[in-house]
Amino acid sequence: MRPLKAMRLIKGRLALATLCLVAVVTVGMRETGGLPVRHLGSARLVTSVSTDPSVFAFGSATYQGSTGTALLNYPIVGIAPTKSGNGYWEAASDGGVFSFGDAKFYGSMGAVTLNRPVVGIAATPTGNGYWMVASDGSVFTFGGAQSFGSEAGVPLKHPITAMAPVPGGTGYLLATQGYYNSPAPLTPVAGTSFPGAGRWTPIGPTLGGSPVEFSTLLAPPGGAPAASIVLIEQGQTHLALYAGYDQPTGNWTYTTSISPSLQPALVASFNSGFRLDASQGGFYQDGIAATPLLNGAASLVIHSDGSATVGQWGRDVSMTPNVSEVRQNLSLLVDGGRPAPNVANIAAWGVTVGGVTNTWRSGLGLDQEGDLIYVAGPGLDPAELASLMISAGVAEGMQLDINPMFPLFTSYVGGVPTKLRPDMYYPANHYFSATERDFFAVFGS
Repeated sequence: MRPLKAMRLIKGRLALATLCLVAVVTVGMRETGGLPVRHLGSARLVTSVSTDPSVFAFGSATYQGSTGTALLNYPIVGIAPTKSGNGYWEAASDGGVFSFGDAKFYGSMGAVTLNRPVVGIAATPTGNGYWMVASDGSVFTFGGAQSFGSEAGVPLKHPITAMAPVPGGTGYLLATQGYYNSPAPLTPVAGTSFPGAGRWTPIGPTLGGSPVEFSTLLAPPGGAPAASIVLIEQGQTHLALYAGYDQPTGNWTYTTSISPSLQPALVASFNSGFRLDASQGGFYQDGIAATPLLNGAASLVIHSDGSATVGQWGRDVSMTPNVSEVRQNLSLLVDGGRPAPNVANIAAWGVTVGGVTNTWRSGLGLDQEGDLIYVAGPGLDPAELASLMISAGVAEGMQLDINPMFPLFTSYVGGVPTKLRPDMYYPANHYFSATERDFFAVFGS
């Protein structure tokens, strides 16, 4: 595998990139088809440009329809034309497929819980099927598309971001995002901009020659102080859920503090959710539910490979053989890239010290690339926290702990801790000592 160096935008990130192309030619990936989920029919509108902001056609390409102004649960991440050019398929990050023009629907992954989001779709040269690829290198085949293998289960330094078939349909290429300097800046909410707002700064260690952890500041609408936002690449890290000494009770693989032997590998650590008796959800580790996992609860799910996702239990995520740890807290604060319907019901998002509406709050979700997004800041109400998470690209996000004492995020270089914000209550080395409540730790893979 030979790296191709180039200055380019990779999924919106400007970098001196090492774009790793993976030619996959072995057999053995599963084939899936015919799942009865989102299929838009073959209504056809032939124009040079689209009549909505979803699909744009240039040159000899013709507009054949789109999802238009429909409210999607997950964003569109790829498009592939038919052999005739008179149709195309669109893929959403949950594996849903939409077909337009003469494109035939051959199935999707929309009804299947994925470990990592879909990031691309490619059509067979004959147009009788298509492939989709997830950011962990999993490849899914539909119709006449043949499996030639995948990178599923293989530790990747960077997530997969694209795929392309070779002529004749006898193989395909998968590309990682490569090395880059920093993510694309976030766009501040109108009227809240200040110098440096939304621009990422590397923090923590470098892994594989590049940073994997970045922070920035954004101010929410409403005049609250700027909150901190952290992005952690999942391609080179893995997440662990630590139990506290007070809750949950029991003996656990990860418990009370980060041992000295593991500290050199640390990337970050951060607070979990409410106390379990107030979280309206469960805690699962080592094959045991310390408290029951509840359908409908916002859930951070950690897989056996250390990758994580956030979703609603029973709808987006559920118990499978590769689920290692689960922490639930309330319901989703951000769902489908929108604030929860009850976001204005302050009481639904926890009891605050002094009964105030605006207080320290923290939250967690994933962006479109599957990277972890942590948000924390003072003076936030639930709607402002949700707005910040959405501005950072979160589609499904959960509130974690609240009130001045509990939100804490620490980054590490060589095991030496640094607090994300000096106004966070606990010291930087808080998670090196026995802690009462559960928390999360991020390690380099």
